Amino acid sequence: YLFLSILLCSFVLFIQKVDGRKEPEMSASDFERYEIEIDNPLYPIALKDMNEPPEKLYVIGNPSVLSAKSIAVTGTRRSSPYGEEASKIVANEALAAFVPVITGGAVGCESVAARTVLENGGLHIAVVGTGADVDYPSSNVDMFELTVETGGAIVSISPWGKGPTRAGFARRRKVIAALSQMMVVVEAGFPSGVFSTAECAMELGREVWACPGGFFAPESRGCNMLIEGGAKIICDSSSISRAISSL
Repeated sequence: YLFLSILLCSFVLFIQKVDGRKEPEMSASDFERYEIEIDNPLYPIALKDMNEPPEKLYVIGNPSVLSAKSIAVTGTRRSSPYGEEASKIVANEALAAFVPVITGGAVGCESVAARTVLENGGLHIAVVGTGADVDYPSSNVDMFELTVETGGAIVSISPWGKGPTRAGFARRRKVIAALSQMMVVVEAGFPSGVFSTAECAMELGREVWACPGGFFAPESRGCNMLIEGGAKIICDSSSISRAISSL
């Protein structure tokens, strides 16, 4: 019987190989889900600094990471090589300090920062503007999966299955700002949703840092304006290192 069982398993594997069939890959939405209401001990205290904190969080992954000291990294979707390098520098400083990095899960600067963290064993928290189980943008599906697999989390205030809307992305800016102890804007034009996120952080009393850009660089206008308005300037990697160490 043992011989027949082995023979049968071998035959099945052979058929699957011929057909090209394989086990379906998991996505982030296949991991454990949580609905965390405001009176739940897992609800991050930092969010209660908001004037109107969300009544419920929808989380995939590790909900306890939401209460860790963390920094938010945000930047334009249309990132330049300068913005991408700045994202990597900030992410690496967070890694060196064992501090989780929060992003909005967007393409561009945020994706670069998140992938830098994930590829080097760090923790990433994605605060998304859709339902936490919605793979958006589709180009970052692998990033979301790795975020959960490595002990991070995907969090949303939109219910499961909710697709992308302008209002959803606007609401998540406040959550990103409140959840972090410090925000770094690596590259932003003006007007920009990134600029709005930084303003939310300032209103909540969070430290906001910004990478300066060239006088004639429209993609850095928002960062330069933030610095003019009181954001701390990032001169080099040591600026970030010192800021993180003070958290």
